[in-house]
Amino acid sequence: MVLRGNVGTGKNHLACAVARQVSEQEGFSSLLLTVAEIIQRIRATWDRQSTETEAEIIERFAGVDLLILDEVGRQYGTEAERITLFQVIDARYRAMRPTMVISNLLPREITEYLGDAAYDRLRENGGRLVNFDWFSHRAYKEETSDYPA
Repeated sequence: MVLRGNVGTGKNHLACAVARQVSEQEGFSSLLLTVAEIIQRIRATWDRQSTETEAEIIERFAGVDLLILDEVGRQYGTEAERITLFQVIDARYRAMRPTMVISNLLPREITEYLGDAAYDRLRENGGRLVNFDWFSHRAYKEETSDYPA
């Protein structure tokens, strides 16, 4: 599932609620990380002092029942980042585990950022794009005195 849209529209709030519901089920786990955190964890394995390998980190991400990738598109968008994200998404795809993506980008920009193959894997078997195309809740609250309590 891809949750995309304007800032302040509740994408992260909804993803956290889903993650909480999954984690409250006995024997199920969820993990919400920003793409920057995923890339940092994998890059940390490149250090000679690291006790973990890149494959172990990717396998850990693949083993979570629900993985939520937040802030997709907030990074540099380098080829190395695209490859790293593909490895994580592909490992989850092969393990038949759901992945949720949160982004402020347009659908075509998400596809460009992740790459065609990764985005295609997210859409298989009924994967959905949910468009949050309303105004920011935070901005509305701050700018409107008649905001309902």
